[in-house]
Amino acid sequence: MERKNRVNGELDIDTLKKLSKDDPKNVEHLKTLSEMLMKEGNYDEAANYWESFLKLNPNSDSYQSLGNCYYELEEYDKAKEALLSGLKLKPDDASIFNDLGIISMAKGVWRKL
Repeated sequence: MERKNRVNGELDIDTLKKLSKDDPKNVEHLKTLSEMLMKEGNYDEAANYWESFLKLNPNSDSYQSLGNCYYELEEYDKAKEALLSGLKLKPDDASIFNDLGIISMAKGVWRKL
């Protein structure tokens, strides 16, 4: 069944949604689905799948992806919370610090150094 629902060798979004519903603990399907939804600009739905993924497999990169979804949705407090969760797991991740700075700028929070 899966072979018919592939695009460029990857499962399509509808198939991944069905597979994720049938097996909600399959982190591979959840991650791939989250990434594909982000690529399509469907940040709200992607955030929901990232949340499910992170309950099973918390890691800094995925928290950063969740933060980026919330940033795109202009939910800056949720974006900051996700990024700070990622920073707890990888305290020296410069890209997370960069994203936190971008969120501060978007919120209009400026500090003199």
